[in-house]
Amino acid sequence: MTDWNQAFAVNEPFEEAVAAFLARGVVSQAEFEQMSAIMRAKSWTVANVFAADQVQLIYDTLAAAVAKGGTYREFEQATRDILTSPWHRETVFRTNVLSAYGGGHWEQAQATKDSRPYVIYRDTGDGRVRSWHRLGGLVMPLDHPFVRSHWCPWEWN
Repeated sequence: MTDWNQAFAVNEPFEEAVAAFLARGVVSQAEFEQMSAIMRAKSWTVANVFAADQVQLIYDTLAAAVAKGGTYREFEQATRDILTSPWHRETVFRTNVLSAYGGGHWEQAQATKDSRPYVIYRDTGDGRVRSWHRLGGLVMPLDHPFVRSHWCPWEWN
């Protein structure tokens, strides 16, 4: 069994990841469901949490984890009364931290693409990787349409 506390510990936050996370505005689930895909990409909510103060607490806890470093165990302790399902709690943490890091890595890649114009795909190797995500070290130019549509993470669970 994977130790999520270790596997998703945020030990070295970086500015681009923080910016990627904070760029998304907090909205209710009802508002989120009414938005276009473009607006959803600029917004943040959490499924099955309806009280605005609880949504905000989860957002603030994730923002602190990305900005200051944090572990899944710390997130779990802060949100256990709101996110009562262990599966849901883990998904919320993993989805948001990896999305922030993915957004941060995208910005870093774009800033250095003149000297590093390629990306190499590697999976986590944790046994949960779908067969179509095992790209075996595939190398592609950063400007390729596949890279833009399949920047990690590109699917969940």
